[in-house]
Amino acid sequence: METQGKRLLPKESPAITAIGYVEKILVGAWHRGGGQAVYPPTIRIAGDGHEIIPVIAGPSLDVFKDIPFKTPEIYGYSAIGREEARQILEAEQPSVLLIGTSSQDKDTPITLEQALTLAARERGIPTIAVLDFWGNYSRRFSDKPTYDNRKYLPDMICVPDVIAFNDMIGEGFDKDKLVVTGNPYFDDIAASKEQFTGDRRDESRKEYRRQVVLFASQPIELYYGSSMGYTEKTALEDLLSCIEEAGDVWFCPNTTIVIRPHPKEDPEELRAVADRHAVHYFIDSKTPLREAIMASDIVLSPFSTMLVDAALLGVPAISLQPGLCRDDLLPTNKLGITYPVFKQGEVGDAIKAFLSDTTLRKKFEEKSKSITPDGKATERVVREIYSLFR
Repeated sequence: METQGKRLLPKESPAITAIGYVEKILVGAWHRGGGQAVYPPTIRIAGDGHEIIPVIAGPSLDVFKDIPFKTPEIYGYSAIGREEARQILEAEQPSVLLIGTSSQDKDTPITLEQALTLAARERGIPTIAVLDFWGNYSRRFSDKPTYDNRKYLPDMICVPDVIAFNDMIGEGFDKDKLVVTGNPYFDDIAASKEQFTGDRRDESRKEYRRQVVLFASQPIELYYGSSMGYTEKTALEDLLSCIEEAGDVWFCPNTTIVIRPHPKEDPEELRAVADRHAVHYFIDSKTPLREAIMASDIVLSPFSTMLVDAALLGVPAISLQPGLCRDDLLPTNKLGITYPVFKQGEVGDAIKAFLSDTTLRKKFEEKSKSITPDGKATERVVREIYSLFR
């Protein structure tokens, strides 16, 4: 999509009046989580009357689908490296760069956000990143394979909470570059829950059986190989085996497994795993994320953001990491907001407990209130962006 000739801006704005002029902000996002984190500030800044140029690629394309944006192809590039990023900034001349975060993989020697960060630094353009999730802090700003040089640090990083803030300081990040804002993606989660009526839930479940289990996959093999002690495929295998082995006793005949591939995964590889088991399943990449969660009775994933979504939406969330052999990357497991399963063969009992024990479900619902967003993360991130205007 091309933004030329299109503007997200009103003619008058209190922000313009206060600042006295229109600023141009270039927004960069590749991974979906990063795109989700920077999208609400993008809309807010545009509404304040400033010019927004989203440069979007990969899984974030779907996040920005409702507004004009540019892709690398618009500039004549199949991908964006350091030189391409220089040319984009030369063409657009932004005042500030706003980016999500993403990490390199075997097919990506430098990410869109990393390339833009280096080019912005060369031009003296202030850069602000919004961290969407816990963990992999240095990895997002470093080169593979060691992920420890932090070559791509922006001028400021907005982090989701005090846990991330303290963890990053523990890894050696400069605390003066960090600010706790919350993740803007979660600002509207309460509204999402209110809008999902019983009729909508029935419509979403019409092809499913009585109980719906959602497995949100992640490209663990792509990013970690076998170093976690499990992969997305072995986690799915464990889930399906436990349900299949339950047979007619309590679960299998009345249950649909909904498998949701990550945008960087090949759905057919997950289908190959599911086809080895006598279970009723669907592979669904199209249903809006929160609708898919609220249509389910329980959500499982290794450590996806979808588990936090689920907990905040009142749906039991199980962190399925069978065979985990390193530090757990999901802090909500320690906080008692999501339920961890680290041993192979135990997930069936965990699912059964959540579906049959209302007291257990309520316990986790109450715990989730401790991380309920106040709906003001976007406001805080935008305030930090405006502080960078010259």
